[in-house]
Amino acid sequence: MNEWLEVSTVEGQRLTGGTAFVRERERATHGLVYEIRYPAGVGSPVHSHDHDSVIYVLQGRLTGVVDGPPPNSALATPPSTPAESSTR
Repeated sequence: MNEWLEVSTVEGQRLTGGTAFVRERERATHGLVYEIRYPAGVGSPVHSHDHDSVIYVLQGRLTGVVDGPPPNSALATPPSTPAESSTR
C-alpha cells in the first residue's frame, strides 16, 4: 500500500476535526511503518494499540498526551498505553 488513503477513525474511534491520510511505508514481521498526514486541527481521541507506537513529527506541530505530559517532536508508547494527539 503506497497510495494515500483517507481515514476518519483510529482503533474504531472517530478522529476529531476531520480526516487524515495514511500510507504504509514498510512492513516487518512484528510491525509496520506508516506515514500519516493530519491536517491542522485534526486529531485522534484517546486510544491505545496492541503494539508499540512511535510518532516522529516531520513538519508542523503535534500536541499529545501519553498517560502524562505532552511530547516535543517525538513520541513513543508501549502497547495498551492510552494516547491522544492533535495538530495545530
